[in-house]
Amino acid sequence: MLLPHWAEADSAVTHSHANRLAKEKSSYLLQHAHTLNVNIVSSAGQTVFKKKQQVNMPSGISPLFNEALDTRSLKGTYAIKVQVVADTGLLITENKYSFDVFTADQLTVPKKHIAVLDPGNALKPFLKKSGIVFERFSAGTDHSVPVFVPVTQAKTKAERTRFGELSHFINAGGKAVYLQAGGTYVKWGTPDKASSLLPVTLRLKRGLGHWMGHPRFGER
Repeated sequence: MLLPHWAEADSAVTHSHANRLAKEKSSYLLQHAHTLNVNIVSSAGQTVFKKKQQVNMPSGISPLFNEALDTRSLKGTYAIKVQVVADTGLLITENKYSFDVFTADQLTVPKKHIAVLDPGNALKPFLKKSGIVFERFSAGTDHSVPVFVPVTQAKTKAERTRFGELSHFINAGGKAVYLQAGGTYVKWGTPDKASSLLPVTLRLKRGLGHWMGHPRFGER
């Protein structure tokens, strides 16, 4: 079996050699058709979907596969596994991620009472539309009631006071769910402190996607 020579390259290569191999690999991917394998497997190991088809890999970010999945008979956690294989049998790339399927019964409106701290009105419209009963968090909220916080942001003194009351609520045994705890801005570079409105001290650092500057996405 003949393989592209970049597939047999030794791991100890120079930086310039590695760049040249990456470009040759990119050129190979563009010039040949490949086999796309898609498998969806349940947490018990049962395959519920399987498909194989020929694909071309054009330059740039392009969709390779799109198909609606009938989930009416599914329930629970599943993993989708995808591989792209060259005509030589060489594995070019693979990926895997999990997803959950919920039944209609599982998605019914919860009856448990909740509270929200939502000064920016980010969550309350959705709760009202969905028919979910809630109260606005206050210092008098019962400790058995979970508090949902969509955004950790306070623009006024009254809002900052309310977040302080939430910290006391948590320290006294209450529970809060923060949907977005980083504040409104995360700096590049050195990790920085998260929002001071949080009841704990966190440090955040903005991430950088691995696709940035990759030769596979630079060719046209």
